[in-house]
Amino acid sequence: MPDYNGVYKLVSSENFDEFLKAMGLNMLMRKAATSGTPTITVSVSGDHWKLKQDNKVRSNEMEFDIGVPREVKTLTGKTATSVVTKEGDTLLERRSGEGKQPEVVRHFTDSQLTVTMKLDGVTAVRVFQKQ
Repeated sequence: MPDYNGVYKLVSSENFDEFLKAMGLNMLMRKAATSGTPTITVSVSGDHWKLKQDNKVRSNEMEFDIGVPREVKTLTGKTATSVVTKEGDTLLERRSGEGKQPEVVRHFTDSQLTVTMKLDGVTAVRVFQKQ
């Protein structure tokens, strides 16, 4: 089992702009989301997780307990309910509620975090290297 805590820096991104289009983001929002090289800081205490993503345009923080539903705002400003479950070294986030609801899979190894996002037949994969 890897130590999840740490800082992860984006090293590759595949099909992310197409995924953001599927989410309904306009060109300006997509440009902001795809610019720069974001980092994700992960801190875990038991079943409580905190993921903070920083890039040069904006920061986003996600805090949750495994298996506990929580209300979230989507990238398009709508409200959804998110539940994150854990299977081995993989976190699976499923959403329900208003707007489009992507499936997000975060898989950890000793040296990487791979984030796979799926929506309406579009799949994006972003790989972050642990620093």
